[in-house]
Amino acid sequence: VFFFCTKMATASVSSTRARGNPVLLNKLESAGHTVNQALIIPHEDAVVTAGEDKSVRVWLLRESGEYWPSICQTTPSAASSLAYSGETRRLFIGFSSGAITEFSLTEDFNRMSLRRNYSAHVSRVNQIIFSLEHEWVLSVGRDKCLQWHSGESGHRLGGHQAKAWCLSLQFDAESKHIFVGDFSGMIHVLKIDENSTEERFSRN
Repeated sequence: VFFFCTKMATASVSSTRARGNPVLLNKLESAGHTVNQALIIPHEDAVVTAGEDKSVRVWLLRESGEYWPSICQTTPSAASSLAYSGETRRLFIGFSSGAITEFSLTEDFNRMSLRRNYSAHVSRVNQIIFSLEHEWVLSVGRDKCLQWHSGESGHRLGGHQAKAWCLSLQFDAESKHIFVGDFSGMIHVLKIDENSTEERFSRN
């Protein structure tokens, strides 16, 4: 995992940096395992990584200037996706098995405790979004499905079936529109409410 900065720090930077090329700031050594996703914890010197080696790690910046794991959580299958709520310190982990697990992180980021399991998909979870405003857990996976769960009860609220693997996901909390990109090149635009999921249109 690498960290880059694109901001020019001083007027004396080289002409290469002046063109806006990223500058390597730090890197996290993951022992050669494939990292499926990494996310920065907002307002903290901390990073979460999901690995193909069936682990989730929380890394903290130490006084040495290097990142070292403060948590190494083993998982039943490869961790394929992550979502994090900074306000509530809730971490959502999607797995290659299709399951999603929710954890709570302690304030010092040295421990994580299980909150809930979601039976979301039947194959690899490709992306998760948690909406704190609505307490919704949105996810897409290789089972060609968008799934929509309650973050309060864990119950499934709805879903949408595509014709190809669902690979990417975005959500606008204000309008309640969901954008799903699939393997065929299609983008699905959906509108959701408390009782249904309505597809507005799809296009290549």
